[in-house]
Amino acid sequence: MPKLSVIIPVYNTAEYLSLCLDSVISQSFKDMEIVCVNNHSTDGSAEILNEYAKKDSRIKVIKTKEHSRATQSRQFGLESAKGEFITQVDSDDSLKPGMYEHMFREQEKHNADIVVCNYDMVYPDKVTPSYSEMHDEMIDVARLGYPHYFTKYFCMQRPNNYLWSRIFRRSIVQENDIQFQPVDISEDTIFTMMCSAFSNRIAHISDSYYNYFQRDDSTMRVTIRNKNIADSYVFAFDCVDRYITKHGLKKVFLGIMPVYAATRVRSILFYIGLAGLDEITAQKSLTSALKGSKMPPYLYRALEESLIKDAELQNTVHKAIELLEK
Repeated sequence: MPKLSVIIPVYNTAEYLSLCLDSVISQSFKDMEIVCVNNHSTDGSAEILNEYAKKDSRIKVIKTKEHSRATQSRQFGLESAKGEFITQVDSDDSLKPGMYEHMFREQEKHNADIVVCNYDMVYPDKVTPSYSEMHDEMIDVARLGYPHYFTKYFCMQRPNNYLWSRIFRRSIVQENDIQFQPVDISEDTIFTMMCSAFSNRIAHISDSYYNYFQRDDSTMRVTIRNKNIADSYVFAFDCVDRYITKHGLKKVFLGIMPVYAATRVRSILFYIGLAGLDEITAQKSLTSALKGSKMPPYLYRALEESLIKDAELQNTVHKAIELLEK
């Protein structure tokens, strides 16, 4: 069994794929398998994957049955993984040297279930280093309680909720039936929040090891342009609500769902702004999505029980409720 399974979903990223694969196979940490999931690419990505697989026996190339959303590729890769720990890498991004070696050094030091590192936001004309402003620390989630961890680390202005910035103990995923939800957006947050809820110890690393490239043709930006982003976020929230109901986890998530709902409204408004919609259209989009969802009662609870400490986030929730009550 390899220590780590690196899962790389691939769909038409031939232009960036070699940089990504080179950054993974050149890691000083060698005890890993690299599971590349080809989601029926049509641009030469498959040929690149096969060439790399011939050169490095750690690379395993698998193909989805048909072209589908990215979350299904992630799930397919997850089900194929054999490692004690798992992680995911987006095929149009890259790693910095020493990433996994450092992460496993911290994992062994603290017996951590999850290890999280910092990342750089890489734009065409600039780089914002160490974007999530993390610090070196070990968080005893079992002692502090998951709501404390979630509120402090998932609700920051610059949160680090990504799959690729973490290694996860695979047994936690298996034992708690954690799967990727059928969403078009926010799969990172959903998966990481579920895994974090069942983790005892989580180690944070201040060093930045991941290059998160910002491109106009990225999956996120394409989704923003082509879909009602409010509907997508609300659907993702409802998926979480269904998961915790199905698995009898209402008590585990009792303290975080109202805060999570608040952060989803913040994300909706942020991405609506990024898409360039005017304020009236943005308000209509938000209220239309919220009225048919499970989110409003959680938003009311967030304010009534004073669960939100951040003033800006409080104002965001007040604004959403005012729109709903018009």
